[in-house]
Amino acid sequence: MNPALCVHKAFFILSVFFFFCERTASSQVCNNDSSFFSLQYQGSRNNYFLNATISPQNELIGLGSIPQIGNFISKFNQQGNLLWSYQYKTNYVIVSWMQFPWYTNLVFSKIATGPDSSYYVSGGVVEHGETIGGGETPPAHQIGVLMKIDKFGKVVWGKALGAWYTDYSIGNIMTMANGDLLVYLISFESTPVNRIIRLNNKGNILWATPLLTQWPCASYATHAMKELSNGNIVIGDEVYRDKEEVIPRSPTGLPPPIIIPPPIYYLNFFGLDKNTGTVLWNTNYRYAPDSSLMPAGFIPDIKSVAELPNGNYSFMADLFVTDSILSPYQEKAVNIITNNVGDLQNIIGYNLPNTETHLINAQAVGQNGEQILLTSDYAYNNSVIAQIDKDGQVEWSKNIFSSPSGALNPNYFIKTNASNRTYLLLSGNQSTNLQLVISDKSGNMTCLDKPEKIIGENVTWQWEPDQISFSNISPSIDFGFHDLELKNVDYPFTQRVDCENPIVCCKDIIDTNNVTKVPLCKGLSYTLPDQTIVSDAGRYYVVLKTPKGCDSTVFFDITVSKNPNDLALVSDTCLGHLDSLVLHATDSFSTYNWMNSLSSQSTYTVFAPGTYWVSVSNICGAKTDTVVVYDQCNFPVNMPNSFTPNGDGKNDLFRVPIQNRNHLVRLLVYNRWGELVFATNNATTGWDGYFKGQAQPAGTYIYFLIMNGLDGKEITSKGFVVLIR
Repeated sequence: MNPALCVHKAFFILSVFFFFCERTASSQVCNNDSSFFSLQYQGSRNNYFLNATISPQNELIGLGSIPQIGNFISKFNQQGNLLWSYQYKTNYVIVSWMQFPWYTNLVFSKIATGPDSSYYVSGGVVEHGETIGGGETPPAHQIGVLMKIDKFGKVVWGKALGAWYTDYSIGNIMTMANGDLLVYLISFESTPVNRIIRLNNKGNILWATPLLTQWPCASYATHAMKELSNGNIVIGDEVYRDKEEVIPRSPTGLPPPIIIPPPIYYLNFFGLDKNTGTVLWNTNYRYAPDSSLMPAGFIPDIKSVAELPNGNYSFMADLFVTDSILSPYQEKAVNIITNNVGDLQNIIGYNLPNTETHLINAQAVGQNGEQILLTSDYAYNNSVIAQIDKDGQVEWSKNIFSSPSGALNPNYFIKTNASNRTYLLLSGNQSTNLQLVISDKSGNMTCLDKPEKIIGENVTWQWEPDQISFSNISPSIDFGFHDLELKNVDYPFTQRVDCENPIVCCKDIIDTNNVTKVPLCKGLSYTLPDQTIVSDAGRYYVVLKTPKGCDSTVFFDITVSKNPNDLALVSDTCLGHLDSLVLHATDSFSTYNWMNSLSSQSTYTVFAPGTYWVSVSNICGAKTDTVVVYDQCNFPVNMPNSFTPNGDGKNDLFRVPIQNRNHLVRLLVYNRWGELVFATNNATTGWDGYFKGQAQPAGTYIYFLIMNGLDGKEITSKGFVVLIR
């Protein structure tokens, strides 16, 4: 039976099974507003979540880190069931340390949803030069990495941003309304020029705006970006100064000047034109609290930007601030509200009672300027989610986690506007476990949350504005931009449910036990039941709806077989002085039949002259190819001394004898005046006595012959040939 018919028949039976199982329970469509889930996933290594995004189908795609190894990306359906999970690597095989280039330390930090259920991922990688004398030429350096993957986790394209003798990484990415991608490219040069880059969904650069200020940006901050309702772009950034600042208080020097010790940060707000990337406005403020009050390594960080209904902007930040000049500095989640050119309108700090509060991330939700904040405190290891309105007033807050030391902690949250669910991602730096908590449609996390009051109070801002300005640099693409090959490999998890309040009358079905096997020949494609066309090997899934409205996810394993017509052995060869010789056939077939001996290897070692063959067969067909191995490598050249091009089929061509096993490089024939009348590099082609369509006169001609022996050694010969008519 046709393999394609078998596949469709199996899928039909599977679909009918799910349909009737649901029908026998009830024909009523479920109301899934009350569903809540908490699930844990165990990996094989320590791993933790970094970032997440939501698909158009309200699926969750989580980006995580595997310390000392790399990253993983996992996709979950609305009830937390794992759809796929992969680790990503550069697709360059290290054959020799002398090769150039090669890559290590691929690290991703951001993920965003692209068009057509695709996803953009960004980060950096170390690119190495050729290893010579214990060093590298060019020297190893950091480059930014962009990757686009499809809904199944397969790599669509990879891009590298950076040139030799430079160092770059990507700080943030944002998908724009039309599917374009906005990239914040960070430079680590001594005079760093960062860039905001806009690319289309094929990875082509549309514009690149250089950003050069008096001091470099804070490299490890979020670099928050927002596309406005008019299509322009607003960015909230931090600039880092590592030298003290002296502020004179009078021309006479009395009282003495104020000396602000490093580190000094500047909160830098600016807007860009959507079409050209031109900087439209720039406003910034010195931020210089006493560094002795902050933990070592603390970086003030603007986490997000929101556009408010009245045209103002809200920059949510993690800062040390004070309620008054006399009050001590405390870490708070801070809402910096500005007008549409960055002028301060209000500043509100949020904290839990009697403790400092760290802002993990923030997200604009709804249509009226509301935002949700995820915060944590250091004293009691509590995590709180709160919603604020357009004016920054707290609407509600709840404690969603209070963990003992060493347990999993919230890393990120994201809310879907379509289903109104909140996903909370938890993990620990020294744990192989991950946790995903999914709220019901009212935002409740039944098994975890409890009431918790978060306090919002106005903040005193005592520092000067407009200390930073951009230098005037012409836009250019001088940072290097080229393709980068990336690949995905499985990164599996085992899954268990901690707590759930599921839909009463039906539950999502994830059927990994009845995977449909689809064999394909290379170059052909297969259409999934949702009309997605696939042609690459791998696992794919389709989400169907049961009669009661739940998801039924079925999987397809596509295997791609190479067409046997591609099979080819090496050309005829020789042993010469060798004791053995390795024959090579076309790679990538699963099984080879070498002289009636089955093998998975595309190579075969011979020890004597003779004729050898290899065959392959699969669902795409079968083919056999042969090669002759000669004892000698260079054959004597015996060219004919005459020919008779009279059309009688006998001796009509002057050519290399077919018995000669050398490889023809060039055969040239000249007339008595030194004019080239014939040339070929094809051993099966000979001179028929014509030149430019005219029969040449009888007489003596000169030939010059270049050949390579079977071992590659060049053989030359020249002589005379008589054309007889």
